[in-house]
Amino acid sequence: MSDTRLKSILAIQLHALGLPVPERDYSPGRQWRADFAWPDYHIALVVVSDRRRYGRQQEVDCERHNAAALAGWTLLLVTPAMIRDGRAHQWVEAIFHWRREAKP
Repeated sequence: MSDTRLKSILAIQLHALGLPVPERDYSPGRQWRADFAWPDYHIALVVVSDRRRYGRQQEVDCERHNAAALAGWTLLLVTPAMIRDGRAHQWVEAIFHWRREAKP
């Protein structure tokens, strides 16, 4: 199944949760990008490839993800398998639930 198709499936799953609509292919500048983002909540989700990355590309990915974290974003990394079995949308739901519970 293509990445585009998997991201469409995830978008449908997220919509069914009744959460705020995420921005797709979000990039706040050039340091990093996310496949789905909720800028008002500083939550971002990146779909990572099933293919393992080594060497310089792996370092670039780490730098990008760390840049998001250092900017105050909660970053969720998911694989295609996690989209297919439902873990991806469960984690998004959990982080929104946690954020609501954590507010005073």
